[in-house]
Amino acid sequence: MGQPAARAVSSVVLQSVTDALSQYSRLGPRRLADVLLGRLEVNGGAPDDIALVAVRL
Repeated sequence: MGQPAARAVSSVVLQSVTDALSQYSRLGPRRLADVLLGRLEVNGGAPDDIALVAVRL
């Protein structure tokens, strides 16, 4: 995938995460992480490593 295509995918993913964060902001960190991974369609595994840190401040 070329750089412009990668940027477009990154933009879509970032928008999806942003939408989920605003929609599910009241969830605890563990449940929020599950929702985010589900939104990214990787809750069953992914071809690359993914790091996600969810902390309630």
